[in-house]
Amino acid sequence: MQLSDDQKFQVLIAELEERYGASHKIRERSSQFTLWISGMAIGLAWVLINGCILSVGQRISLTVFTLALSFGALLLLRGLLRGAA
Repeated sequence: MQLSDDQKFQVLIAELEERYGASHKIRERSSQFTLWISGMAIGLAWVLINGCILSVGQRISLTVFTLALSFGALLLLRGLLRGAA
């Protein structure tokens, strides 16, 4: 399939527009993710700084929640990195 120079240029422009759109979406998701994680961290810090005594069950739940949040964050960041590459 032979393309003229003008057609090749139009294809390159379309590819650049698609790349810029995808890059914008990745940046938007990253900023939303950062806000979400920051809110969760502030909430967890408030619970810990509040000075209330947590029962063993609450400590275990908080630990599991923190580990799940960390694991989810790593998976999401890995997906964003894969999308940016």
